[in-house]
Amino acid sequence: MDFSWKEARQLFPNELHDFVDECYSPARLAKITDADIEKFMKGKPERTADDVLKKLPIWLRDLYDVFLPKLADKLPPQRSWDHKIELLTGKEPPYQKTRPMNPQELKVIRKWLDDNLAKGFIRESRARCAAPLLLAAKPGGGVRICQDYRGLNNITIKNRYPLPLIRETLDALCNAKVYTKLDIIAAFNKIRIAEGDIWKTAFITRFGLFETLVMPFGLCNAPATFQNYINHTLFDLLDKFCTAYLDDILIYSTDKKQHREHVREVATRLRDAGLQIDIDKCEFETTRTKYLGLIVTPGGVEMDPDKVSTILNWEPPTALRDLQRFLGFANFYRRFIRDFSKITRPLNDLLKKSTIWSWEVEHQTAFDQLKAAFSVAPVLALYDYNRKTVLETDASDWASGGVLSQYDDEGVLRPVAYFSSKHSAQECNYEIYDKELLAIIKALEEWRPELQGTQEPFEVITDHKNLEYFTTTKALNQRQVRWSEFLSGFNFRIVYRPGTKAVRPDALSRKPEDQPKRADTNDDRIKNRQRTILPEHIFDPEALAELTREVNGEFDLAAAPIDVIMPAMDKPIDELVDRAYENSEMAQDMLTALRDASTHRRWPKKWRKELRVAMADCSVIGNRIYYREKLFIPPNDQELKTQVIYPSVFISRVYCLHGTPDNVISDRGSQFISEFWRQLSDRLGVRLRHSSAFHPETDGQTERINAGIEQYLRALMNFHQDDWVDWLPLAEFAANNVTSETTGVSPFFANYGFHPKLGTEPTKPLPPNQSAAQRREFLKANNIADRFERIITQLKALATQAARRYEENANLNREDAPQYAEGQEVYSTLKQMDES
Repeated sequence: MDFSWKEARQLFPNELHDFVDECYSPARLAKITDADIEKFMKGKPERTADDVLKKLPIWLRDLYDVFLPKLADKLPPQRSWDHKIELLTGKEPPYQKTRPMNPQELKVIRKWLDDNLAKGFIRESRARCAAPLLLAAKPGGGVRICQDYRGLNNITIKNRYPLPLIRETLDALCNAKVYTKLDIIAAFNKIRIAEGDIWKTAFITRFGLFETLVMPFGLCNAPATFQNYINHTLFDLLDKFCTAYLDDILIYSTDKKQHREHVREVATRLRDAGLQIDIDKCEFETTRTKYLGLIVTPGGVEMDPDKVSTILNWEPPTALRDLQRFLGFANFYRRFIRDFSKITRPLNDLLKKSTIWSWEVEHQTAFDQLKAAFSVAPVLALYDYNRKTVLETDASDWASGGVLSQYDDEGVLRPVAYFSSKHSAQECNYEIYDKELLAIIKALEEWRPELQGTQEPFEVITDHKNLEYFTTTKALNQRQVRWSEFLSGFNFRIVYRPGTKAVRPDALSRKPEDQPKRADTNDDRIKNRQRTILPEHIFDPEALAELTREVNGEFDLAAAPIDVIMPAMDKPIDELVDRAYENSEMAQDMLTALRDASTHRRWPKKWRKELRVAMADCSVIGNRIYYREKLFIPPNDQELKTQVIYPSVFISRVYCLHGTPDNVISDRGSQFISEFWRQLSDRLGVRLRHSSAFHPETDGQTERINAGIEQYLRALMNFHQDDWVDWLPLAEFAANNVTSETTGVSPFFANYGFHPKLGTEPTKPLPPNQSAAQRREFLKANNIADRFERIITQLKALATQAARRYEENANLNREDAPQYAEGQEVYSTLKQMDES
């Protein structure tokens, strides 16, 4: 694909110096044809004053001189705007040799030198540095000549003067009905190089060494210098009825009469500034124009059909750089593409440093899908600060989305822009309330320039009803407090709309490609997620067939259609429980599924009650199958010296509550390998399993749990670390309420069939007419309750973090165990064998 300098400035305004690398690569230089050279040698036909007058509107002909191309060949005077080239300390511009060229290319160079020497734009040089010349074909035919200043740019102090944001520029056009577009002839050449820096621009050719007196294309700070100059020239007119992006100027008005006055004002300013307008690239009094790579109309903004055609004809990338170019170009139009982040996710994954380049089927599918999305992109309305605004947001477990819309003159709600974003691994752990609020936060961050400081409140539409009361809720967690501070800068009103009516934001947040793949075990977002799958045993054949057609991957009970779930309830619930007793795997899945189903509002009330009864029965099955409850027992120093403490603790804390276990796993401590303990275990029917000296992993679960308990206690103990025994029951309680990824439930729930009540009730106001003693007791009780709630919250967070970290560390260097056949000879270490 070919870019002109103007297109490069529009699409990659912050990467102009990198653009030279791409635009003038050896492959690019080879594109120059004989036809291009012939067109260059002929030159542009000279336009006389009569030619200019014929193309100008009558109402602008008295300003014809600003459109005369011959005046653009004059050397501009020295001014305070002269371009300075400041180098890094101790650096010198490099000297590079000239590059070989064929006779035809040398003719082009000779003509270019003659033309610019005649205009006084260049002169011979004796500088100690030199940059080579480069030739490239223009998109419309002809040859472009540019100095290769990459070496000079690398040691130049960058000018950070900002270029206009295209988004802000478009916002200024919201009420315009008529447009005029102007283009400045050789705009950069209308700025002189500062007197002391001219030698730094030296360039080498077959015909000698030259330096330029005017600002050339290719210098890294040239765009910033010219933008500064044009902003100064049109300063009091900008964003009133004109905008200037480098040498592209757009004048906009609400009616033709006013528009002509505006155009004349701008043309006069340009003439006074010594800038000539290219009559061949102007458009006067039009209602549709191409500006900054977009098509602007009174009805909104749309993509340039030429650029869309380029996307549709783009060949699949064969290397990383090709993919970067494609995504860089496509990203310019992302506000037009619904689900842009979803579509490009497989392609963006290829850009990661840790990923080896391999173009697979999923990448080709995403590539084709993005091209197809470009062919059906909508016309977006221009944002109008005076129109009623609506922000629609929605969040799923994995992503959030938003649509910014405004009502037009006919009362039709039209989209202004789309936004979607995947949740991070941490955000996926938020509760649904915080996820829905996060969707609002992200959308407001994306469109903060448009929405902050509005006079009239805009509507934020969500399908989560509880968010309606967020602004009046007094009890906020720390995260919500931070968000509340951010939201205070916006004038908005939250409006509830049922999810069945929230089509547009739902499509952006509930995207299959944003959800983790079933086989993608490295996706952090699926860790600690509870499975909600009803086993196929409890569905009749028709319902199961329906699920097979509808679901690809894991089945989410909460999101399933009600008519799909109903057939499963035709069988008596007692029969299901009886079958669960016979099938341990089924009991586990039923316990998880029924627990979620029993509280879901989409089920009829009488069904929820029956499900809760069934869940209680299943929890008994779960007790028989899954037992991982953690017991933390602190013996004192005296008890450690005896062997009696272990059987006594075993009887009081294990046997009396849970019965006799089948196995007891321990290390080889003297208490656990004593004859006393072995004889007692034999009588109780308990099998002892001890870890070996060179395989401590046998008791690895105990070691991991102890390490986790240390983390809990470290967060709770006092400075002297002598009160850990007091905190041990709370640490045990927190550890037993962490959801297991294997079972989908916590140890507490697996044993008792219900979740314990956590946290505290909100603080009640102090009753009136209380004595001082009563007030002290009231405050003391509330302080204890507040502290208790903070401790439980902190312990739950630590438990979740510990579980995730242990899993990651365990899988880091884990390898598959070797497979041996019966009778196969193997090596065995003799280190621990008795030599006798």
